[in-house]
Amino acid sequence: MSFPNDNQYVPVTLDGVPVTDPARDAFPDETDIVGNSSFPAAYYAYDGTNVYFRMRLNADPRFRNGFLNFAWGVLFDTDGVASTYEWSLTVNGLDNTLELVPNTVQIPNSFNDQAEGADGRGVPSFSVPIINFGVARAKEVEDGSAFGGTGNSFIDFFVPAATLFSLLGITAASSLRFLFFTSTNANNFNKDFIDLKGSVLSAAFSERTDDYSRRRLGRRRRRIDFY
Repeated sequence: MSFPNDNQYVPVTLDGVPVTDPARDAFPDETDIVGNSSFPAAYYAYDGTNVYFRMRLNADPRFRNGFLNFAWGVLFDTDGVASTYEWSLTVNGLDNTLELVPNTVQIPNSFNDQAEGADGRGVPSFSVPIINFGVARAKEVEDGSAFGGTGNSFIDFFVPAATLFSLLGITAASSLRFLFFTSTNANNFNKDFIDLKGSVLSAAFSERTDDYSRRRLGRRRRRIDFY
């Protein structure tokens, strides 16, 4: 599978600037999200076929032909209520799968609100195995970031736009908010959250995609709209 070039990813923003996260606020380093305004912590891209997500990590999350036994993902706010999320998309390192799970019973402003799945037991609505790093990969950064004193890595993953749009009930014109996270496993959010401000979920979600997509249109040729 091919992924976008580095310059085709758009930084996720909060309060008008790229999202950031300090080094060494989560352990191990493979679950430690890092970044500043010069080296953003999270990105997304859309090419009309797939929707891609990227996180900057303190260390390479790969292990042999797959990933370490942790989870890396993004929560989606699709209804504009930032105190809750509706879906989670997760790289499940334990099972080596990419999973999209609905949060059917929402608890406002809770970081312990696990996605129940349509069956109430967390079973994904969409799950695909990660084979040869096809739908999820990791790579050393090429922009020189070295948070924590060593070279950092990106974890990239994507889901077909048709699948994402159908399950989330959205279109390319929908307004979304993102919250990137790492965790011990796919059923918890207990390692790192990007740019966490305060202790409530509503303060942690990114700006709406329509906000920052419009500001970036025309700077480079790329299909990444969501606006």
